[in-house]
Amino acid sequence: MSKPQSSYHVEETAATQLGIDTVTPRVLARMIDVVGDQNLVLTVMGQSGIGKTAIPKQIAETRGVPYAQVHMPTASPESFKLPTLPKDGSPYFDQKIPRTFEELLRYVADEAPKHPGGRIPAHRKAMLVVEELNRAPDKSTTRSAFVLIGYRMIGDAKIPDGIQIIATMNPSGQGFSVNEYEKDPAMRRRTMMVYLAADYADFMTFAESHEFHDEVVGYLRAHVSHFYDETAAKAGKVFACPAAWEAVSRVCYALASAAESLTGAVARAAFAGIIGTATTQTFIEYVKDRTTTVAPDDVLYRYSAVRTRVQKLIKDERL
Repeated sequence: MSKPQSSYHVEETAATQLGIDTVTPRVLARMIDVVGDQNLVLTVMGQSGIGKTAIPKQIAETRGVPYAQVHMPTASPESFKLPTLPKDGSPYFDQKIPRTFEELLRYVADEAPKHPGGRIPAHRKAMLVVEELNRAPDKSTTRSAFVLIGYRMIGDAKIPDGIQIIATMNPSGQGFSVNEYEKDPAMRRRTMMVYLAADYADFMTFAESHEFHDEVVGYLRAHVSHFYDETAAKAGKVFACPAAWEAVSRVCYALASAAESLTGAVARAAFAGIIGTATTQTFIEYVKDRTTTVAPDDVLYRYSAVRTRVQKLIKDERL
């Protein structure tokens, strides 16, 4: 008689390797607001196109505050500081602040006096996002980012408390193995790390509240698994993801404004460039079916859109 196995294999992910929690977009948005007063740098890891950058930007828009970003793959040490020689012959020099940070710093200077003790509350803090933190082109740029995040310094200037810093990272490689940056204990100690996972319910709530095109919302309701095409992403192909579906929605509106069909050659090429040919084919088939059939849910929950479509069908038949 064989002995029962005392353990089982659990596939490691970037989250489990780092010992961090996995959160949904809704939880991440709440975390950003909650830790805003603590000057903790929230570092968000996750796959491409699920909202790591979009969520902080949306929060900044909701707050009505400035938003700035540093894109690490294209950054250099000069993106953080630039030495300047003094004109008075002094042996000392200053470090000039890049213009990227100008709007944030000016905002804080104007906003701080409006609050007791000059302390800007979380819901009024400006937002600075360091994108793809673990993909700097060289070590000197990485060190500059380390100083910004770990010590809240831009060159020799202190980053005011009225600026909230968020960092984002993509998992390293298709196997989600961590790289040297994530392994750095000093950096882990200076950040609050979470892993953001795509969440269908959160995305659909966002899509409806932001008035995504009816065809996109309807398609994703009928094809739940298509909202994030992980297989295509891992294969290095153009893939469907929340950010891509937002782009498809905008293209749908643009096609309608230009009196172009959502099922024609122009639409097919545009959609394929955003979500790939396979998903485009099923999306266009769905749109074609929708022009001749009406789902019960549409009648119950989206009657105005159904009425418009039916009126158009009647008009087309008369022509």
